[in-house]
Amino acid sequence: MTRLFTLLSLGVILQMAVHSAPIVNSDVCDTHECRLVAAELLKEMNPSADPCVDFSQYTCGNFYEKAVIPDYSISTGTLESLGDHANNLIRAIATPGDPRLPKFAGDETVNKRNLEKIQNYYASCMDEAQQDKAGRRPLLNEIQKLIELFSVQDSDLVKHSSKKSVIFSETDRRALSTVIGQYINNGIKTVFDFSINVAPTDPDHYYVNVVGSGFGLPDSSSYNDTQTVAQYEKMIGEMFTLILGSSRTIAGTIHVPKNWAQVAKNVVAFEASLSQIAAEAYEGYSEQSTRIHPVADLAERTPFLDWSVIFGNAFPQDVKAPSGVYVISLDYFNKLNALLENTSPKTLQSYFAWMLMRTYGSNLGRAYRKPLDDFAALSQVTPSLPDRSSQCVGIVSNKLGDLVGHYFIEAAFPKATAAKIHEIVVGLREAYTKNFKIYDWFDSYTRKGALEKIKAIIENDGYSMGTPNDGVLSSINAYYSSLTVLPDDFFGNQVKSLSFSTQNQLRLLNTVVNRKSMILTPQTINAYYLPTMNDINILAGITQSPLFHIGNPEYLNYGAIGMVVGHEIGHGFDNNGRNYDATGRLRNWWSNSSANAFEVKTQCLVEEYGNFTIKGPNNQVLHVDGQNTLPENIADNGGIKMAYEAWSARYKSDPNSLRYNNKKLPGFESFTPEQLFFIQYGHTWCSKLRPEAANIILQDVHSPTQWRINGVVRNSEFFARAFKCKSGAPMNPVNKCSVL
Repeated sequence: MTRLFTLLSLGVILQMAVHSAPIVNSDVCDTHECRLVAAELLKEMNPSADPCVDFSQYTCGNFYEKAVIPDYSISTGTLESLGDHANNLIRAIATPGDPRLPKFAGDETVNKRNLEKIQNYYASCMDEAQQDKAGRRPLLNEIQKLIELFSVQDSDLVKHSSKKSVIFSETDRRALSTVIGQYINNGIKTVFDFSINVAPTDPDHYYVNVVGSGFGLPDSSSYNDTQTVAQYEKMIGEMFTLILGSSRTIAGTIHVPKNWAQVAKNVVAFEASLSQIAAEAYEGYSEQSTRIHPVADLAERTPFLDWSVIFGNAFPQDVKAPSGVYVISLDYFNKLNALLENTSPKTLQSYFAWMLMRTYGSNLGRAYRKPLDDFAALSQVTPSLPDRSSQCVGIVSNKLGDLVGHYFIEAAFPKATAAKIHEIVVGLREAYTKNFKIYDWFDSYTRKGALEKIKAIIENDGYSMGTPNDGVLSSINAYYSSLTVLPDDFFGNQVKSLSFSTQNQLRLLNTVVNRKSMILTPQTINAYYLPTMNDINILAGITQSPLFHIGNPEYLNYGAIGMVVGHEIGHGFDNNGRNYDATGRLRNWWSNSSANAFEVKTQCLVEEYGNFTIKGPNNQVLHVDGQNTLPENIADNGGIKMAYEAWSARYKSDPNSLRYNNKKLPGFESFTPEQLFFIQYGHTWCSKLRPEAANIILQDVHSPTQWRINGVVRNSEFFARAFKCKSGAPMNPVNKCSVL
């Protein structure tokens, strides 16, 4: 408590840092939650900074100076703290008898059975002694299945194979197609991969998207980097030596014999060719040009493969194979066919073995996964990996996502929170509607389409109500009933859960799209918009303190989670989302004049954000990519505007907090609610980044967090008025960008 009161005393200093304003409501929120959030804001602010010069420094300056980035992370900040909160709760769920957990609702026997699956998975992950004891045998068994299914002469994987390699026979080609299909079914990426998505031209149905995959380096250019390729070949050679060579090689430095070194070179050469033809397929790709192609078109272009065999092995028996699929480029399959024809059978067999090692190898004991870990560390900009417990929490949360999610929302997403989030969504929808009705750059045709779309947006709060329904115990129990999880078989749990989740995704193919279903699990710290569904999804994980609390004053909730809601709605009208109509169909509902006006407005943001910079390694100045970040910048700028208007309408209708809580925060008594709205917004994006990770951040579609703060407020008239910034000040430029 001493630290809390010390922080609150800083409010006296802060009160002198902004212009005073009339206080309508003098009541102070004295709840525990209000004291905590006030202390957090005060702790991270820099009261000596001028909010009209650098609002990021004003709201986060002390955080920038004092925050310590964990060794296992490239950054730390408000959203990372939400992730820590979620992971601690998941760890409690995965720990038998943890006193932090509530008594879960529903059948006690069913809850016990489901919780045991979570706890068994976590226990098996943490039991590294058992993984070490199992050695290489679990992966060797999987490779042996491959050898039996796809046997080739002169195999590199079988000792004493002296027969010479021959051209594929029809039997070999069938075996090749069988392997590809089975790998897809088990979730292992190979020469191409199936993903199940909502059809952009028919948003009520799912489709199969066939994409090139199956290469271990990030992109085709990586295979031109001599050093990277050498390190990659070395790691693959070590893995083949460990898994298929002498077990004695696990002690000390791994000596890779010439035969395994050559296998590694052959595999990497094949991957490089595969990556190149996939990259060529993406050239000139546009979402609007993608369409369904009959499977017969693929069969005609790939006579080396048998698509009936691929489909028969890829899809579960209860799924009818599609007659057509979406592809980015049919030319990919011509080139793939030529590549397969000109690759020796034994190299393909080695390649498939490597795909098993790449997918499953990290589930082995420490000695056998070491080459994979060492190679991953080469591209890592952090000093270390997370501790084993954190890794296992992430694995369990990922592999048992909806099951973990059910208990997460039971513990952290009460009905009162769901109701308040819905209330915020309603307010934001109304703010967008009001603005769309008065935009002078909308003609009547475009205005009609925009109003139809905003009205039709589907709202999903907290968790998925698809299959399974994360909020219903019986649905969760039925969904996971066929998945067995053992406390002493981490490798087996990983293999089974990957296959389980993949097959359930493939089963979506024969179902009608459920627009109450989410693609992310409840515990995820995120929110998203899908143009083909025209839905916004606010996950339970992001509705936690400090972004939201049922007891927070509304200016805080709207400045944080309200802006998130406004941001996601805004994606429906950004430069990508605007191409989809109210039903989620890819269709132009814009007039030429309104579309041209939109382009002019977005170009302002492109140029503005393109002038923003961050510091990279060795104080290198790096520019934000204004075009790449445009969709997110449109959503950020529109989201804060609409969140402010939605909150302000409620506040003005009830300035004395008789219906809506807008009481003062302790330590912030002289601040206006308008100022605190923006302070909370800035606090949401407080984040500290390792300079050496700057290049990674600039590949993100989101702007760096300091520009998610400053780039937005400098375009806001509401911000300029709240802090009485003079015209022409850095945070109040004369010329502002505005799209939504």
